[in-house]
Amino acid sequence: MVALLVILTIVLALAIDSFVLARQRRTASVEALQPIVAMKVPQPPQGVFLDAAHTWLRITSDGRLRVGIDDFLAEAVGQVDKVDVPAQGTTIERGSPLFTLTVKGRKLVIPSPASGTVMSANDKAMRDPSAVVRDPYGSGWVASIWTRDHHAAIAPLRIGAAATHFLREELHRLADFMVPSRTMAHVPVMADGGLPGKGSAASLDDKAWESFSREFVNAPPQTPQRLNLPSLPFPGPGRRQASGASRFCPDGHVPRRMPQRNALRDTGHPPGDSVPDPRQLLD
Repeated sequence: MVALLVILTIVLALAIDSFVLARQRRTASVEALQPIVAMKVPQPPQGVFLDAAHTWLRITSDGRLRVGIDDFLAEAVGQVDKVDVPAQGTTIERGSPLFTLTVKGRKLVIPSPASGTVMSANDKAMRDPSAVVRDPYGSGWVASIWTRDHHAAIAPLRIGAAATHFLREELHRLADFMVPSRTMAHVPVMADGGLPGKGSAASLDDKAWESFSREFVNAPPQTPQRLNLPSLPFPGPGRRQASGASRFCPDGHVPRRMPQRNALRDTGHPPGDSVPDPRQLLD
């Protein structure tokens, strides 16, 4: 009787073990068959300023700077499990930590694109961190800050075509970064070696994750390159530029004796209209 019970116990244990192994094989097979979704090509919307650390800011109607992560970083991490923002009233400097994302149990510290004071955190992003990835430029914004100097805040940032070009170059750089990383971790990369898979950064091992953070998010702050033009006596905003440098006074202003009709002919703006500062066109 005892021998029979022992045999039945062994048979039951083997059956359970076989069932568990079979289930694990089926799960692994399903995971292996899941298609790799490529990262979307970044397309920042109009009116947002982008920082090299992959944050964006937008100036709201009340003068605050609303900040979030750009669509490149959102696609690279694929998911966000938690968002931590400093308390209201915290003073931060450009390049210092503004908020922290938790991705699969690991931290990603996001630097601030501008100096200022933390005014608020986005309650929706705090309650539903997936919004940070799902709608990074909209409902997934993370924090708002107040700055005393809005011009200084946006001066080192990119906007428009320059921002789009930067993000697409970063996408190619990430693809190159992922090539050696595939030997260290199961990293989703498209079979043709093209675009990285969505969430590919989150699939890196710990060492490669730290390298990703260092190279793409926490690198030293950069300033977009500007054209090195010779110093010219541009008139300030609101002043008209005459045709020919010889018509400028030593301080860069148009001589008062210059008739208004000449200003109309040379600038194309009627008297009383302000002319944009030409230096703004270099951004």
